[in-house]
Amino acid sequence: RHAQSLEEERQSGQVSLFGGPEEGSGLGLPDLPEVKAWDQLEKLAKEFSAVGFYLSAHPLDGKLEQFEKLGVMTFIELEERLAQMSAIRTQLAGVLLKKQEKVSQKGSKYAFLQLSDPSGVYEVMIFSETLAMSRDLLIPGEMLLLNIDAEVKEDQTRMLSHGIQLLESALEGKIQEIKITMNKPDGLKKIKEFLDIEGAGRARVSLYMHLDTGQQVHLRMPGRWSLSAQARNIIAAEPGVINIAEA
Repeated sequence: RHAQSLEEERQSGQVSLFGGPEEGSGLGLPDLPEVKAWDQLEKLAKEFSAVGFYLSAHPLDGKLEQFEKLGVMTFIELEERLAQMSAIRTQLAGVLLKKQEKVSQKGSKYAFLQLSDPSGVYEVMIFSETLAMSRDLLIPGEMLLLNIDAEVKEDQTRMLSHGIQLLESALEGKIQEIKITMNKPDGLKKIKEFLDIEGAGRARVSLYMHLDTGQQVHLRMPGRWSLSAQARNIIAAEPGVINIAEA
């Protein structure tokens, strides 16, 4: 009876939207195209654009060891230092979140910058000269390195910047070691590809491979190499690559 009923439905044009049992249960949807995964920085930028903060990591996480060696403070380290002294001159790194320009009573422009680093969100003031010199760099999402004069007044931390640079440009020539952590060897081909292209440089390249046994293998490439920020971002998006850190 069931077969007869289906045949009658076909003849009358009353076939179910989902088809009969012998036609499968799918809707015949087209295959979705394969899309390359975002690299880590692009993923974080999308997170911030969507929800207003970083969810899975911070763009500067991989640079903390290098900051420590170069004396670049995080915001929380600056506050800890200011608990012991009233003023300090140092460098801070941060991702620019927002810029708010204002005009003083004398007609000169100044601005407040809101930035983020792995330890928190902070605000820095810049006067007209620094604003004019760095205006092209002050784009939300840009990673910056700032020369800072910080002091505590009326129980509040106040920071004034007298020099701003693009972080990658400022640090690129100072990288001594690039540490690549992996849990699968899939990304090795891409690493070799970029090492062959960019050749000799200033940095040691160390590979840390996590094995299924719970052990970790450490390999250091002989010699010193160049591995640009763009190359590191592409490698970081490869399957099996967990993290890339500079020191």
